[in-house]
Amino acid sequence: MKTKNGKKLLSLCLALVLVLALLPVSASASFGGGECGAYGNNLKWSLSDSGLLYIQGSGDMADYSAVSLAPWHNVRSQVKVVQMDSGVTSIGDYAFYECYALLHADLPGTLQRIGSHAFSGCVNLPKIVSGNTNHAIELPAWLTSIGSYAFEDCALLADTAFVLPAGVTVISEGMFKGCTGLTNIALAQGTTTIGASAFQGCTSLNSLSIPSTVTAIGPRAFQGCTFLDALVIPAGVTMINDYTFTGCSSLANVSLPATITSIGNYAFNGCSALRNLTIPARLAYIGEYAFTGCAGLTEVTLPAGVMQMGTGAFENCYGLTTMKIQEGLTFVPAFAFYNCSMLETIYLPASLTAVGINAFSGCGKLATLYYAGTRDQWKAVQIESGNQTLSQAAPHTGDDPVLPTVPVMLKAEATPGRITVTWQAAANAENYLVMRKTGSGGWQSMLQTKKTEYVDLNAKGGTVYTYTVMAYTSQGWGDYDPVGISATGITLIPLAVTGITPNKSDASIGETLTWKAVAQGNGGTIEYYFYIYRDGTLINRSGTYTETNTYSYVASAAGVYSAKVFARLKETPESNEEFTGGYVNVTAAMPLSLTGVTPNKTSANAGDTVTWTAASSGGVGTVQYCFYVFKDNKIVQRGEYGTAKTFSYPVSASGTWTVRVYAKDGSGAALQVEGGSVTVAGQPLSLKSVTANKSSANVGDTVTWTVTSAGGTSVQYCFYVFKDGKIAQRGSYGTAKTCSYKITAPGTYTVRVYGKDGSAAALQLEGGSVTVAAPPLSLKSVTANKSTASVGNTVTWTVTTAGGSSGVKYCFYVFKDGKIAQRGSYGTAKTCSYKITAPGTYTVRVYGKDGSAAALQLEGGSVTVAAPPLSLKSVTANKSTASVGNTVTWTVTTAGGSSGVKYCFYVFKDGKIAQRGSYGTAKTYSYKVTAPGTYTVRVYGKDGSAAALQLEGGSVTVS
Repeated sequence: MKTKNGKKLLSLCLALVLVLALLPVSASASFGGGECGAYGNNLKWSLSDSGLLYIQGSGDMADYSAVSLAPWHNVRSQVKVVQMDSGVTSIGDYAFYECYALLHADLPGTLQRIGSHAFSGCVNLPKIVSGNTNHAIELPAWLTSIGSYAFEDCALLADTAFVLPAGVTVISEGMFKGCTGLTNIALAQGTTTIGASAFQGCTSLNSLSIPSTVTAIGPRAFQGCTFLDALVIPAGVTMINDYTFTGCSSLANVSLPATITSIGNYAFNGCSALRNLTIPARLAYIGEYAFTGCAGLTEVTLPAGVMQMGTGAFENCYGLTTMKIQEGLTFVPAFAFYNCSMLETIYLPASLTAVGINAFSGCGKLATLYYAGTRDQWKAVQIESGNQTLSQAAPHTGDDPVLPTVPVMLKAEATPGRITVTWQAAANAENYLVMRKTGSGGWQSMLQTKKTEYVDLNAKGGTVYTYTVMAYTSQGWGDYDPVGISATGITLIPLAVTGITPNKSDASIGETLTWKAVAQGNGGTIEYYFYIYRDGTLINRSGTYTETNTYSYVASAAGVYSAKVFARLKETPESNEEFTGGYVNVTAAMPLSLTGVTPNKTSANAGDTVTWTAASSGGVGTVQYCFYVFKDNKIVQRGEYGTAKTFSYPVSASGTWTVRVYAKDGSGAALQVEGGSVTVAGQPLSLKSVTANKSSANVGDTVTWTVTSAGGTSVQYCFYVFKDGKIAQRGSYGTAKTCSYKITAPGTYTVRVYGKDGSAAALQLEGGSVTVAAPPLSLKSVTANKSTASVGNTVTWTVTTAGGSSGVKYCFYVFKDGKIAQRGSYGTAKTCSYKITAPGTYTVRVYGKDGSAAALQLEGGSVTVAAPPLSLKSVTANKSTASVGNTVTWTVTTAGGSSGVKYCFYVFKDGKIAQRGSYGTAKTYSYKVTAPGTYTVRVYGKDGSAAALQLEGGSVTVS
């Protein structure tokens, strides 16, 4: 992020704004006043001597122009603060044009439109706020239109994020041009267009996310944005216009979608930091000087289908080393790669027929040329002057011998005693030669193989080895990677078992003995197999080799226990090592004894959890315990044997609770003991409170009431629901503590809950008040009967609503490209129809009001009407035969196309270019024939939608 000076000035300006805003309008003298409404006196203005311009009234403001300026323009040096009444719906064109002293504008929430040039030249405007918020820039939520050049040259416009309202979907021409303080801006999802010069000269702009809904970006949109470093163009955009990113010197990464078909003149000119560029496969046209000065580019591939490249397209791309042009391009224009001083390798298509003057001039390092056609075809390519490096290069052509490509080395992995080398299969390879070297020595041939892997079993530990591979085909050997891939050899440690350790040296009968083997060796994965001995006699074996180096056994008799372990390598099972050790002396165990059982409390309340703990000693092997719980000497819970000495149980009712615990060990001994008396006293039933899950609700909601209670045995509850004091729902007794009810009408809802328990106690409690208001009018959505249409179609919009009191009415406004195309009037119909007369984007704004005076508005229902596509129908000459010295005029016949259709004519004599043209609006082209032959024309056409077409014809014979 760049930082800006002048923050002290900004603070002083804001302080002045606050002082001025606090001055009462009526307390100051006036510089003047009058009417400023679009409908006459619906708006009035007055300017106080404190600098407060006050706009009073409601509705739209009048539009002004550079010729007929706003009534306060002559005293604009006195305008410091603008304040508008709530109810003002638009700011007119040129309203505050060049109000250079303006420091603050208070925009009402009713504002829907800001006109063109409205704040243009307000060079000291640091903030625009709605209400009294503290955001850097806040525009009203209902704003839907900001006109062209609205904030042009507002140099102090923002130090922080500029957030545009969701309804502003068109960034109009020059909207933020020259806003040098603007650092980042958030465009609404739904934005469709970024107009010409929209952000031109925004030298501090460094953060911008273009929404996926954008389909058009105009010429010069980001020209001179020198701080912008990355940008993602959405998939809906089909062309990069002329000068779009010219001079964006920090732009390093730009992501172009697959939909791009055209890159205009000077589009990326001067983007010296641009380094990552993938050109879309559908691209057909690259304009003049499109990438001139993009010094950061190193390798560029033009996809098949690029039919035309403009003069100087990649001129002065100093860092470009490799250029690949695929099939489709027939002519490399003049100065196309002029002064690309680092260009070493060029790939040219078989479709190429000519190279223009100085196309490769200054490419002193150009040494490698790949041409997709044959050598005879290359000789026929017309190469104009200034291309010596290209003419002198020995081309690799399509009829050269097919040699394998250089194998790509993937990995050299060292393991004990070996290095495994792998590489990527090379195209056309039949065989591979593996070569190895150490240090700075020469390559040595190791092996020929058809595989893509080589295992070096002669690598010494600590030595660095480098490997490379050369591929062979029947037509000869290919090249190899001179750098190769390296690894350091690892010495092989042989397999050996170094010891066995038991988990104890002395134990009792029934205890578990565990032996752990220790082994070494790095030639593979070590596996283990155990034998167990008592007094030298084999009594147990593990049964199979595993990677686990421990083994356990339960001592069943007294004696001296030991283990023998066998170890082997999993990869070489024939390897084997053994070791005996891990001696354990096992003696007879103490007998099992149960000494008592104790609870964690002697008295408790119903619902408490009591934990009993058994006391024991001795035992052979693993001792297990089983707990039985008794209430008043009757079993209430049977247990199961486990190793835990404790048992927990929730006592649910009054009485005397005890435990019987059983114990058994590995020798088969079984004991029992009883005790752990706990007394639980009963508690009376109490209803403490009843609450609803919400205090207010809407019709259709479900409300749930919950009762909180305490004490009691076998408790049941019954709920009655009341609406405005009258029973709405009766309940019945059950154990559930909750009751749910679906609201069907407005009112006040409460609950009465009854409770009773096993002692016959019966209680009641009321509460849980919930207020349900009548649902207000809601405009949910407005949709069109089609999303796309053609000129002449009738589109119908329908609004979906809910709630509202009686007598709901609706009023529809139809907008074309953000401007009103049809005004409506209030009526009960929920639909509106409109006949399409021209291409554009059509939306609807619907107003709704009901008997309660509620008034709402909603926008939506976007319908796109496309212009008919450009079509080149025919090209004809004004004569079919001519004489030398005559002037022949060709005329192209077209149809369709969006605004700004341009044409470019090329004249051919006997199939070779005789005259090149440039794009212009003229549909005719004249040429003076100077020699006999057959003359034809190729005409190119393009329009504002990025469509690019070509057509040939108009044959004239000159004798």
